[in-house]
Amino acid sequence: MEDEPTVIETIDPGDARVVLPRRVWDEKITRDHPEIGTHMPDVLRTVASPDHTAPDPVYGNRTRYYAQDVGPSRWLLVVVSYEQTDRVRVCEPKGPKVMERVNITIGPMSFERADYDAENDVLYLHVDEPQAGEGEETPEGHVVRYEPGTSRIVGLTMMGPRRILERDGHLAVTIPETVQTTAEDLAPALAAV
Repeated sequence: MEDEPTVIETIDPGDARVVLPRRVWDEKITRDHPEIGTHMPDVLRTVASPDHTAPDPVYGNRTRYYAQDVGPSRWLLVVVSYEQTDRVRVCEPKGPKVMERVNITIGPMSFERADYDAENDVLYLHVDEPQAGEGEETPEGHVVRYEPGTSRIVGLTMMGPRRILERDGHLAVTIPETVQTTAEDLAPALAAV
C-alpha cells in the first residue's frame, strides 16, 4: 500500500493517519456510491473534524464519522476501518467488478442489482442501476439510500449481513418499517463473489 497513489490522507481526531488509495476510491467507493464522487473534500473534513463519531455496530475495528450539512445529504457518513494502530488500510474489494443482476425482495422492497464485498462483509443492493442517493442510517446500522429530494428508495447497504445471518439466522432492517430477511432470501447476492 505504501507505493499506491493516495487519493486522500488526513489525521483523525485521535491523531491516527488515515489513507485512502486512489484505486479504492475509483473502483469501489465512487462506483457503489456515485453521489459521493464530487465530495472528496467533505470526506476528508468528516474524518478530520467530525460532528459525531460512533463505533461500528458490526465491526470493532471500524469507526463511523459523521458530518452534518456536507456532502450529498443531511449527514455524511464515513466508515474508517482501522487495521493497524497508526494508519488505515482500505482493503481491495473481493466482490465482482460488475453489479450482479438479482431478484431480492425484502419486505415491500425489490432489488435488481447487488454487489457483495466479501472481505468487508458489506452488501450493496440497488433497486435498478446504481445512482446518486441520500443515505439514512437505520437503527440496525444499515444505510437506506433515497433518490435525492424524494422518499423513493434506490438502494440499501447492509453492514455485516453474512455475520449477522450466521449469528441470528435472520437480519432486521428498518425500511421505513422493520422487516426481516433470511439467508435464503439473500443467497443470490451473497453468492455473487
